[in-house]
Amino acid sequence: MQQDRTRTVMGRKRRRTREQWRTIIRAFEASGQSPQVYCREQGLTPSVLGKWNRVFRSESGITPFIELPPSLTGVLSSGQVGHDWRVELELGAGVVLRLR
Repeated sequence: MQQDRTRTVMGRKRRRTREQWRTIIRAFEASGQSPQVYCREQGLTPSVLGKWNRVFRSESGITPFIELPPSLTGVLSSGQVGHDWRVELELGAGVVLRLR
């Protein structure tokens, strides 16, 4: 089982198991807070939280990137976008991002 070391307030090292980090990452995602705020409140290091977040995302196949359809990538790369172009992204949970 892979473990990680973090410093406690008293300067001692504390080991967290992979499952403990999974629980921490789930709680962070549910909190809606920035990594800096969440880590400050929980006594964590943002870089270590980020490392474990990347580990679990890579294992689950979740990527922060989206693929653009060939028709859109061709227009964007050719520079033939007119002045009145629009992009609309449905982000889920009823959230829509619209760009002009």
